[in-house]
Amino acid sequence: MAEERRVITEITIFEDRREIWGLLKQVKDNLQFWIGDWARFGEKKGYYTDSKVYDELEEITGLKRQRIKQYKSVAERTESFRRLNDNELAFSHFEEVASLDPAKQKQFLDKASDENLSVRELRREIRLDNISNRQPELIEGKYKIIYVDPPWSYNGKQDIDSLGGANKHYPTI
Repeated sequence: MAEERRVITEITIFEDRREIWGLLKQVKDNLQFWIGDWARFGEKKGYYTDSKVYDELEEITGLKRQRIKQYKSVAERTESFRRLNDNELAFSHFEEVASLDPAKQKQFLDKASDENLSVRELRREIRLDNISNRQPELIEGKYKIIYVDPPWSYNGKQDIDSLGGANKHYPTI
């Protein structure tokens, strides 16, 4: 009987830990938004226009002012209902789309969610979309020379500077 109680207690503790972990994960996954919303709310009320208040936020959170402002910016530019419905997406996914208009945000967040894209993959999709939507300028007039520098892929046979090869910035051929 005592052994049975011990096993039941251990199972209950394990299940409680699992539930607690789920709650902690939810807090962890939303912490940046909460800090951003906190700063947004304070600014609307006129609290955070004084730099001393940002000093206090830095002290309370342990974060640098620039990071708090980044969280605030992302929270301002992304719809809150979207954040709640996309639990599988990280704050970084929202950071990537925050500068886009709401329709593009929806497009890319849906794609990231549906295809389980990493932040890096999402960034690449956004970059490719930007490239494909650019319209080349038409050249008018007559020219004796046309210089073309195609985006060649060197398959790792070139010296790569700190920014990486061309294929990290645009599609290559």
